Amino acid sequence: MHITRIALLAVIGFLSTSCTTSVHSLFNDGERSSEPALVGVWESKEQKTTLTLQWLADGKLYSLHTAIEDQPAGSAEFTAVLGRVGEHRFLEIHPRSNTGGLYTFWKVELDGDSLTLTPLNPHWIESMDKARMRVIEHEPALGGVTLTASTKELKTFVLKYVDNKAAFSDELKFQRKK
Repeated sequence: MHITRIALLAVIGFLSTSCTTSVHSLFNDGERSSEPALVGVWESKEQKTTLTLQWLADGKLYSLHTAIEDQPAGSAEFTAVLGRVGEHRFLEIHPRSNTGGLYTFWKVELDGDSLTLTPLNPHWIESMDKARMRVIEHEPALGGVTLTASTKELKTFVLKYVDNKAAFSDELKFQRKK
């Protein structure tokens, strides 16, 4: 599990300076959805990053390939799932070799050829702890926190804080590569 986490953090590091992972998925099996407009190649000039999303056979799983410009070791393969929590869409990703069960999830905003991914901010979770307001069950982890809450608890938490700009911050903007 430790090696999987390090690989996940190394590649996701391009998306954020720190990371929130989860032991449990944000979605139950029947809650996966699809969005044909997500398929394609997305670039972030600011992050010098390219994301390539393709369908897998079931039509509700995506293959996600990440590449960081000028960093051959910054390339990795993930499986991604799109789903909804309330009115908001989330992309949950994990390494293809996810034997450790660690997931990350990102709020998705898709507007034509613009894609915005917004992660859950681990520093916000830590700051809430310091204020003695534990908002969700978690453990400290390398580069962030690991959520230990159940899928049901994760959904309740996300619904409560999804519009909180401190909880979901450091958005990353991508443009469709044509």
